[in-house]
Amino acid sequence: MKNDYICPHCKGMLNVEHNICFSAKTKSGKVGLIYLNPEVGNYSLIKHPTFEIKDGEQLEFYCPICNINLESTELSSKLAKILQFDIQDNAEYEILFSKVAGEKCTYKLKGNKVIPFGEHQSKYLSLLKFGTI
Repeated sequence: MKNDYICPHCKGMLNVEHNICFSAKTKSGKVGLIYLNPEVGNYSLIKHPTFEIKDGEQLEFYCPICNINLESTELSSKLAKILQFDIQDNAEYEILFSKVAGEKCTYKLKGNKVIPFGEHQSKYLSLLKFGTI
């Protein structure tokens, strides 16, 4: 299934080949590019070996096109938000994912329904206040 991933601010396409591209920054100020797997719930990533990220470290994710911080300010400073356009379903979803390295939790939202993914999915689920699918 092919999906497009979109910046909620500039509406630019974030996916390149088989990855979603982000600019990222650590608390210590290191910056780099991170490529995440576009399969929701797959937590593999690609980055330059010198861009070191420690488990438990919170990153800031930015759109590589407009440089706006993708933080989900309405829910939690520990979540980032992008949009997913599911070509097969012809539907748009909000995708929220943890900005904390090693936390495997992602949420796919449509209307008042949420589909949680990852072994740490319960961590922020109560913030969403939606029914799970």
